[in-house]
Amino acid sequence: MNAWGKVNGVKGDDILFLSDTKTFFSKEYGWPAGMSDRNGRWAMVFDHGKVTYAENEKSPGQVTVSGAEEVLAKL
Repeated sequence: MNAWGKVNGVKGDDILFLSDTKTFFSKEYGWPAGMSDRNGRWAMVFDHGKVTYAENEKSPGQVTVSGAEEVLAKL
């Protein structure tokens, strides 16, 4: 995720891209992985350590709650 941010020109220290490669975080949050150890698509926004937005896509291939426009609207 960090490399994706760099490639796409994200600058500054206000946005931190993280990944959950083994799905430990998402499983603890109650968002189980599919049939493998891959996450579904989801997004979270934190403000000073507090979660202010957290949504996961209900159907594979859907981008309704985790897309850029939706997440940017929550900032």
